[in-house]
Amino acid sequence: MSTLYVGSYSPPQNDGIHVFHFDGKDASLHPLQSVSTLGNPSFLCLSPNKKFLYAVNELSEKTGGGQLSAYAIEETTGKLRFLNSRPSHGNHPCHVSLSQNGRYLFAANYGSPTTCIYPIATDGSIGENALVQSYTGSGPNKDRQSSPHPHCILQYPNSNFVYVSDLGSDSIHRIDLSSAQSTQQPPEIAYQAVPGAGPRHLCFHPTRPFLYLTTELSNTVCTLKVDQSNGHLREIARDHLLPQDTPGPNNSADIKCHPNGKHLYVSVRGHDSIVQFKINRSSGRLSHAATTRTLGRIPRNFTIHPQGKFLVVGNQRSNDIRAFEIDPQTGHLQATGISTEVRNPSCHVFRA
Repeated sequence: MSTLYVGSYSPPQNDGIHVFHFDGKDASLHPLQSVSTLGNPSFLCLSPNKKFLYAVNELSEKTGGGQLSAYAIEETTGKLRFLNSRPSHGNHPCHVSLSQNGRYLFAANYGSPTTCIYPIATDGSIGENALVQSYTGSGPNKDRQSSPHPHCILQYPNSNFVYVSDLGSDSIHRIDLSSAQSTQQPPEIAYQAVPGAGPRHLCFHPTRPFLYLTTELSNTVCTLKVDQSNGHLREIARDHLLPQDTPGPNNSADIKCHPNGKHLYVSVRGHDSIVQFKINRSSGRLSHAATTRTLGRIPRNFTIHPQGKFLVVGNQRSNDIRAFEIDPQTGHLQATGISTEVRNPSCHVFRA
C-alpha cells in the first residue's frame, strides 16, 4: 500500500496535512486523515526509514515565527501522530529535508537569510540546539532579490556536502557537515548563477554526479557537475523551459528526476505545465522531450511514485491534485482523469 501526504497553505489549527491511500493500479486517492497544524505546512519530507514525517510551518514573526514539526507514522495505516515542534530560526521556512542517515533535519527560511540544522532524537522528535547559518548578498531584481532568500536545502548522497539554493543572491551555497557542527564555518558559494536568475529548487541524478537547478525568475534549468572530492559545482548546460516568446508571467517551481535517471521534470506556474527533458546519462545534458499542461492553476509542487509509474501534481490556485501516468519508454505524461480536491496544495510526499 502507498500513502500520499499532502501539505498545504492553511490557517493555524485547521486541517493542513492530508493523508491519502494511493491506489497503484488506477492512481485514485482515498482519504485517510486530515491533521490540524500550527499553520501553513507548505513543505514535507519523509525520514529514510519511513517512520516519521517532518513539515515546515511557513509563518512570519507576526504569528510567532517559522516552525518545524515532527510526526510519527503509524506503520500499518500511514496515519500521523504529532511529536513536537521547534522554531526554524527565521520567517517563512519553505523547505525541509533530512540527512541521508536520518540524524539531522535541514530547513531553509525564505523570509530570513538563514538555514538551520537540527539533530533528530531516537523517537523521531526534533532535538535541541540548532546550528543556524546566515547568508549575505542580493541580486538585480529589486522586488525579489534585495536580500538572501534560501529556498531549498539538500544533502548530496554519500557525502558531507549540503547545498542551499538562494533565490536572493543567485547562488548555491555549500555547507560541509564534517566541519559545520564543530567550527560553524560560514557556507561557501559553490555556484554563482546568472544575475537575476533566482535559484529555486534542486534535485540530484539518482546515480550520476549531476545536480539540476531550476531558476524561478529566468525559467531555466541548469545542469551542474558535482566534484565529489570537494563539493564544487560546474555548470555544463543551461536550458530554457519555455520558448522565449511565451506569454507570461511564468515562474518555474519544482524539479524532480525520474527514479530510472532517464527523465527530468520541471513544473512552471503561469504556463501551468510540466516540462519534461530526456537526460543523457553520460554527459548529464538535457534535451526537451514534451510539455504537458497540469489541467489546473499554479502547479507549485509534484512528486513521482517510487516505482516510477505515476506523477502526482498539486495545482495550488485551482485547489486540486491530479495524477498522470508516466510512459515507461518515453517518460511522457498522460492524464489519468483522476482529480482530488484539496485546498491550496503545496507539497506531496509518497510513502510506499
